[in-house]
Amino acid sequence: MDDQYQSELLVSPNAHANAAEDLAFFKPDVALIILTWVAFVILLIILRKYAWNPILEGLDKRERDIRQAVEEADEVRLKLQKIGQTRDNILTAARSDAQLMIEEARQAAREAGKGIEKQARTRAQIIAENAERDAKDATNQAYAQLKKQSADMIVGLASRLVRDNMNDEKNKRLVNELLKDI
Repeated sequence: MDDQYQSELLVSPNAHANAAEDLAFFKPDVALIILTWVAFVILLIILRKYAWNPILEGLDKRERDIRQAVEEADEVRLKLQKIGQTRDNILTAARSDAQLMIEEARQAAREAGKGIEKQARTRAQIIAENAERDAKDATNQAYAQLKKQSADMIVGLASRLVRDNMNDEKNKRLVNELLKDI
């Protein structure tokens, strides 16, 4: 590439002038520098007056909104903790109430069981007393019937004995026969 540039310098008479122009581009011009700084300061003043304050206000507003959101989140977290504690307290109270109700139900069941058992014993005792009375009545009836039959037999025997007026040996034999029949 250097060879090509050198060949252009040798070939063209204006090549030296072009090179000088290229170097002039890098030469600082004081008027241009001052104009650039003046334009920069004016632009800075305009930006500060019309753009910088609204940007800062927007950033401040955003910062306030974020702080408020964080505070609200903290408040919500505290409220949720309180609700959780309240829920736990309610659950604990409900468990204790349920346990108390279960214990009361067990006690009521025991008492009802005792009452039912007492009624059953009373009924069993009444049934046993009735059965005993019925058995005594049946026994008494059987004894009464046996007495009646015995009396009838004795009367029958006495009437036979009186009719036959027999001796002792015949009487004993007759009594033994009648006893076998009984």
